[in-house]
Amino acid sequence: MCLRRISRCELAGVAAIVTLLAVGCRLAETPRTTLSDPTIVYTSPREHYVVLRGGEIEAVVVDNAAVDVAVLPGHAAGYAGLASLKHAKHDKNVFVPAYGGLNYEHIFDGTTQPRNVLFEPRRVPMHLRVIDEHTVELHQPPTPHWRLESCIRYSLLADETIEMVFQCVPREKRFANGYIGVFFASYIDHPESGAIHFMGHDAAGRRPRLIEATSPRHGLQATHLAAGDRREVKHVTDFPLSLVFNLSDYRFDEPWYYGVSHGPGLGVPRSGPRAVQPVAHRRRRRLPGLGLPVVRRELRGRQDLHLRHACVVPAV
Repeated sequence: MCLRRISRCELAGVAAIVTLLAVGCRLAETPRTTLSDPTIVYTSPREHYVVLRGGEIEAVVVDNAAVDVAVLPGHAAGYAGLASLKHAKHDKNVFVPAYGGLNYEHIFDGTTQPRNVLFEPRRVPMHLRVIDEHTVELHQPPTPHWRLESCIRYSLLADETIEMVFQCVPREKRFANGYIGVFFASYIDHPESGAIHFMGHDAAGRRPRLIEATSPRHGLQATHLAAGDRREVKHVTDFPLSLVFNLSDYRFDEPWYYGVSHGPGLGVPRSGPRAVQPVAHRRRRRLPGLGLPVVRRELRGRQDLHLRHACVVPAV
């Protein structure tokens, strides 16, 4: 199984391509969601979830309301995104059923904010928009504090890849440090290992090798940057989301990573110049980005792998 995380932000007329693990800019990108192209036809389902099926893959996309049905039992409110991902050869949700994956959790700008502000994406109602049998979007109107409107598109492609496109528009100037940070989380259920794997090197390394990376504890050495990236993103020293700015000694050299859960490999290509960890790409301008934090933690008695992804784009 493969998750292709590609996100796009529309910022005052500038189209920034942002993967959850990369940040870049492509100035002539075709609109990808109903946020930028109001001519796209969609329907609004009565339920709070949509099931996508293709090949050997079944995926369930939810808004941030609670869902408790046969295809998605016991899913908690506040966790929008890819709630379930199954394969014909492993008919068990790869994500923790109550939480899910590719969950839009935070908006931030490096300043200290109360919890209800940092968790605005969880709290503000989202609305499902069905484009076709393999494509669905989550639209969120401008949030009360940040005034950030967003649309997330999930597509089950013919090659059994889940592609995610994130597009956002700041409706007011609310970001103090000149960038918009967004933060996504995936809660992997009972993986054999809490490690992710990618081609990179440590501080003493010269040649790329396969890195097996884990975080010693929650929020520690959790973010991996790209080779050659020495930029700093402004933030207060006691920024409450410890995962976002706590860097590891690793640097990645190729734009992908993978993990394994009960046999199926869960791979994540990164298509952009800065994989939250930046990678150079033709015709793309490098923009600030953050890293891929990974932690292992106890959730309701389970041993789960908690993958988090943060990215930032200029608040033009």
